[in-house]
Amino acid sequence: CDEARREADRAAWLDPMCLAVNTSAAWVRYAAGEFDEAIDRCRHALEMESGYSLARRLLGAAYVAAGRHREGIAELEKVSGDDCVRSVSLAWLAQAKAVSGRSDEASDLLAHLAGLHTDCYVPAYHMALAYAALGRTDAAFASLSRAFDDRDPAVVQLGVEPRFAPLRNEARFAGLLAQLSLPSGVSVAGGWKSP
Repeated sequence: CDEARREADRAAWLDPMCLAVNTSAAWVRYAAGEFDEAIDRCRHALEMESGYSLARRLLGAAYVAAGRHREGIAELEKVSGDDCVRSVSLAWLAQAKAVSGRSDEASDLLAHLAGLHTDCYVPAYHMALAYAALGRTDAAFASLSRAFDDRDPAVVQLGVEPRFAPLRNEARFAGLLAQLSLPSGVSVAGGWKSP
């Protein structure tokens, strides 16, 4: 984690105006469980470009992870575009609503996203985040299995994604990490630590 932090900081220092670099630096902080720092870095990226959806989405997730559910949901609701364009953001919004106790709304969003499959690609990895938050463990693992089959590049984040904390004690989770040849050492805060 320290090396990732150093490299992300160096990249942001070398190219302070790059939205992708700044958002990547925010992701490293988020994955390490440093949610306030992730929030600050996302805000910086959004000061440069308020419509940058990747930073907006990560800002929402960081707020939720920090226990600031209302702010997180508000940020995720700001992501614009049609439902196909913002399907990942809608899945993240469903996860945020589930965590904040709005399970019915989260389930409705998931049903809506499931209905979009005929018209557009809805990444199963991101659906799994919402299923995990709702306590629908089997559905979460089924979605993760689909993500593996789809070769979704997001699966490489599985071991450090804080929102998968509800699944970490499952043998199936360790099995998925083993499939990826990823270490399973994750701290309580959701960030990376050496196994």
